[in-house]
Amino acid sequence: MPQHKRNLPSEAERAVPAPSAKKTKLPLAAEMPTPTTLEEAIKIIDMFKAEQAALVKHISRTDADFLNAPSYIKALMLQGEEGLSVLAAGIRKNMRSASRELDEEMESAGYKRGAVTWDDFSQAMVPFIKEIKNLIDGNKGDQLTRLRTGYELLFELKSFSQPDEPDTCVSYGDRPSDEEADDLLSDVARRRKEAGDAWDWKKDLEDLEREAKYNGGYGVEPWYPMSIETLSLFVAGACEAA
Repeated sequence: MPQHKRNLPSEAERAVPAPSAKKTKLPLAAEMPTPTTLEEAIKIIDMFKAEQAALVKHISRTDADFLNAPSYIKALMLQGEEGLSVLAAGIRKNMRSASRELDEEMESAGYKRGAVTWDDFSQAMVPFIKEIKNLIDGNKGDQLTRLRTGYELLFELKSFSQPDEPDTCVSYGDRPSDEEADDLLSDVARRRKEAGDAWDWKKDLEDLEREAKYNGGYGVEPWYPMSIETLSLFVAGACEAA
């Protein structure tokens, strides 16, 4: 059985320090003095910017729920260089939560066959495809970083769309999220390569092919055929160039 990624931290999550048990003291705008000169006003503006940056870092490191945050908090979280990683962390957290809820529903039903289907897991991922596409097409970070982040999130999405206990699930073949996610993943892979990026195409291809064979045994097919074809071309091209 392919190893799911939903219970493993991503590279981005491993890079974020765990929240400290010690409370973080953040500067407050209300505590700043009223300026009497232009120099003091500039200094207070700089202090406010520092406060804003500290708030964004604090929120992202405590794994705040971005997608359900109030709009003014979202605006703060998306400002600056960390906006892309904050948005990605929010999408990742919500995908994991949606998938985990279905796993828990299966457990509550005593793993009765058919209580939860492969299609249910797939349907739960559909809203996140749009979220990932918006991230890729957005203006947070540079284009290549957005493409890399979107690619990683799409790989995680396909993992979250699979049940932890597939033997108790039933499937009806082509699922709600698979074709759209496959199309986007294939497109992002091509755009990454066109931008001059290189990564372990062979490893990703092998992961997809292994999953396709495994999931096909449960009637879940086709499994990301466009992405498999795209990565196969990359690998073949690399072999010819060697």
